[in-house]
Amino acid sequence: MKTKSRMLAFCTGLTLLLFTTAGNISAASFPELFPLDTLEGKKLKKDELKGKWLVMVFWANWCIPCRKEVSQINELFTKWSAKGFQFVGINEDEDPKAARHFIKRYHPLYPNVEDHDFKFATRMKVQSLPMVLVLSAEGEILFRGIEAPSNEQLEQLFNRHIS
Repeated sequence: MKTKSRMLAFCTGLTLLLFTTAGNISAASFPELFPLDTLEGKKLKKDELKGKWLVMVFWANWCIPCRKEVSQINELFTKWSAKGFQFVGINEDEDPKAARHFIKRYHPLYPNVEDHDFKFATRMKVQSLPMVLVLSAEGEILFRGIEAPSNEQLEQLFNRHIS
């Protein structure tokens, strides 16, 4: 009986997580975190995100679904970065070596930053991995899911929001 209660509580929490938003978010919401060092050895500056649609991908090396999702996110990146979308992977591993191993093995095309102290995850109310958020240029969270949106979903979000 306890197992059913726990499962019901988990599903209820997951449903609330997937269908709630954290209001408008922007790089200005995290001024103390910038510039960010990427796992690829570059700097990610606030200005690179300002006024752009943003796809945030929360992941960890140990997360099997995160590994499988990289190719789908890469496809979205290839199509949507040319339309002004910025993609950022946010690694939740406590061990930077594990994160770099993931980058070398799965080859995400988008920049990835470390969040080993969970500041981004906490502020964005991420409670499970993988987690993908799509934010409008104004910082409104339009999509929150445990899987990446499809091209069609992203197209609908974009068209609905700009019209």
